[in-house]
Amino acid sequence: MAEPGALTLARMRATGQIPMAAQVPAAWHRQAAEAGRRLVEAVVPGQLPVVMLGWWDSLEPVAGGDTGVERTRTSQIVLLTFAAVLGACWPDRSEHPFPGVAAEEETILAAVAALGPITASAVEGGTAGRRHSKGALRRLGDARLLAVEGSGVRLGPAVAVWSEEQITALRSVYDRLPRIEEPT
Repeated sequence: MAEPGALTLARMRATGQIPMAAQVPAAWHRQAAEAGRRLVEAVVPGQLPVVMLGWWDSLEPVAGGDTGVERTRTSQIVLLTFAAVLGACWPDRSEHPFPGVAAEEETILAAVAALGPITASAVEGGTAGRRHSKGALRRLGDARLLAVEGSGVRLGPAVAVWSEEQITALRSVYDRLPRIEEPT
C-alpha cells in the first residue's frame, strides 16, 4: 500500500529524496503543487532513481531580513570546487546541467588547483589545497550535489531540482567556470 501523499512529502523534505516507485502517484504531484512545490524525478546513471521536492520558478522562499529563511554560507573552497564540477560535468550550456557527464576526480582537482592558492594553508603546505578540495567533494556529495563512483564524479540529484531561473543565472557565467580538458 502506498503512503499517503502528505507523509511522503514530509519524508522528502526531511531526507531530501525518496526512492522512486514505478510511477509517482498523481496525488503526490497535486499535493506538492498545493504547497508551491514540484516533484522532480532524478536518475543518476548507476544509481536507483529518486524523487525530490523542488520549487516552482519564483516561488522559492527569499532569504534574509525578517523572512525567517536563512541560507547557510559555505566556504570558498566548496564553492570553487563545485564550480569546477559544473565546468567538467556540464558540457552544453543549452541543456539542463543534470545529469551531465562523468568526469575524473583528478580533472576537477586540477581545475581547482589551476585557480591558484585559495586558502592560507594551500600557500604554506602545497598539498593542503588538494586536501581541502577533496574534502569539498565529500561535502558536495553529502549534499547530493554530486555523485562519486570510483574516481568518476558527476552531478547529483539535487541539481535536478534547480529551476529554470537558476539555470539561466548559471548560464550567464558558464564561460567562467574553471575547466581543464580531460586527457583523451
